[in-house]
Amino acid sequence: RRSDHQHPRTDSAASATALASGVKTNQKCIGLDTDGNRIELITETLAARGKKVALVTTDAVNYATPAGYSAHRSNRKMYDEIFSDMLENGFEFYAGSGVNTSSKKNSNYDPLVEAGRAGYTVVGNPEEYKRAAKKAKKMAILFSFKGNIIYNKCTMCIS
Repeated sequence: RRSDHQHPRTDSAASATALASGVKTNQKCIGLDTDGNRIELITETLAARGKKVALVTTDAVNYATPAGYSAHRSNRKMYDEIFSDMLENGFEFYAGSGVNTSSKKNSNYDPLVEAGRAGYTVVGNPEEYKRAAKKAKKMAILFSFKGNIIYNKCTMCIS
């Protein structure tokens, strides 16, 4: 079925949550049931069983679809909080085309700094990846389309 809990058509947050958990939810919700309760995602189940988990996407790693496998938030646009959830999960590998940030309100939030604090080796281009890959325990690959990490008020690119 192509619907979420309330609408005839779902959005990517609700559909990713359903795919990752087997539970339908409301539009814009990530990793929560229709009552707002946290639900276990397949990636979390696997990590709890000692499996290594990687999240790879062509989108920003904290956009709705990839976030549906790694976060628990009531709104898909809670980018900083979603990224924090991802880091707390401790999955071994993240790669995508960006990290969106909603830090206009919190100018001190820096996703790269937070990833480093969480034990991730953060790389910004293929050469850095090649040097770091063998010794990194957890890694976030943050390439832009030009191979550099890009910051602005709304987005930091990763890939």
